[in-house]
Amino acid sequence: MEEVDNIIIHSLKQIGCHIGEDVKNLTNFPPELLVETVASCIQLIDPSLSLPKSLPSNLAQRFSTTATLAEACKTLGFRGDIGYQTFLYSNVSEVRRVYMFLIEKLPKDDIQEELSVGVIVSILLH
Repeated sequence: MEEVDNIIIHSLKQIGCHIGEDVKNLTNFPPELLVETVASCIQLIDPSLSLPKSLPSNLAQRFSTTATLAEACKTLGFRGDIGYQTFLYSNVSEVRRVYMFLIEKLPKDDIQEELSVGVIVSILLH
């Protein structure tokens, strides 16, 4: 899975997400980074959606922000189980599925075609 995480991180950096060099895999993604990167992906996929890119400190607002992101993913066609907990209390395999879905949906101008989910899936199968 480390190679898949590297591909995802590289893809996120290619679209302008600021991910520190110390972040080597998705297990190191804090909720704040999840929100920022997922919101960035969604806005590239559908610019008409206005989504917050930061996680508020207020607990109620955190739930609202992450629920909004989860709903946006569902609107784009994500079929997996997703909700506020995906961002606030993340399970790395769930997060990986969300990123693979979003990266596949990105306009091909924004990311190299070779980094498509097809490549990621083939890595997962080997």
